[in-house]
Amino acid sequence: KGIINMAVIPRQKLPQVKSRPVAGVKEDFPIPSGAFGADIRPLGAAITELTNVASKIALSNAIEDSDRRAKEGFAGFVREANDLLYGDGKYYSLEGAAAVDAFPGVRQSIQDLRQDYSDRTQSRGEKRIFDAASRARTNLEDGNLNKHAQTQRGVAADRATTAVIENAIDSATKSQGKPIIMGSSLEQVKHQVIEQAKRKGWEPAQIQEAVETQQTALIARVVRTVKDNGQQGSALIAEE
Repeated sequence: KGIINMAVIPRQKLPQVKSRPVAGVKEDFPIPSGAFGADIRPLGAAITELTNVASKIALSNAIEDSDRRAKEGFAGFVREANDLLYGDGKYYSLEGAAAVDAFPGVRQSIQDLRQDYSDRTQSRGEKRIFDAASRARTNLEDGNLNKHAQTQRGVAADRATTAVIENAIDSATKSQGKPIIMGSSLEQVKHQVIEQAKRKGWEPAQIQEAVETQQTALIARVVRTVKDNGQQGSALIAEE
């Protein structure tokens, strides 16, 4: 058997392609720090500035809102407090014992009202503004309340004194001039006038004149009463 010899084709060696640098371009260049090669540092500063501005605006708005709400609360507090104090049947229209007796209650009501409005505040800033304004107003009103109560305390005391004197005169009059009742009534009148005089700071001469005036009024009413009843004898005793 014969052997077929195949022709061997020699392999051709391809030339190697070497990369050549392009003039003006570096192969090893840095990766851009921002999108599309933009520097992000100025952008970061701008964002920070915008954030600061937004924060300042938000803070300013919060302060304005707190101030507005505090004023609204203060206006409401004053309005409700005035409703307790002014008008027919309200505190400043009360006189004498009625005003004295109502003083503790109305004073406490105003304090409670102020606390209620303070508890409704929505922020520390609002609370601080409201508390300062309402405290000043409450202190001012408290002085007026005390002044009114003190004045009416004197009125109540005078009315009580007058009532005791009137009762003494009434007792003497109804007794038809009985010496024991007359004497007791005259002493009551004297003590009541002296007590009133001390309260008002009268001078001794004023006190003596007031005592004589009230005792004379008592005797005159007793004499007139018994004479009207046709009891001349009793009238003479009463006058004596």
